[in-house]
Amino acid sequence: MSDLPELLDCKGLRDELGVSRSVAESLMRKLPLVVFEDVRKIYVRRPDVAALVEASTVATTVGRSYDVGSSDMPRRRSNAPGPGQGG
Repeated sequence: MSDLPELLDCKGLRDELGVSRSVAESLMRKLPLVVFEDVRKIYVRRPDVAALVEASTVATTVGRSYDVGSSDMPRRRSNAPGPGQGG
């Protein structure tokens, strides 16, 4: 067995995590990239992905659920146009 890390591309992340392409691309933007000269495809290291998933996991207490709009949950950016941006 090699000590080299397993590399994942965007499709590998999608398949491995069961997420959409846009989520996989967003995750890749948050991680250090592995880029080889003269190769168009970019990769991330599996241990970096695992660390990001671990760091992004929110613990809950028994009997407590989180509301999407609650101040104790990370907020999601809205895609709705802001004032003066049309709609």
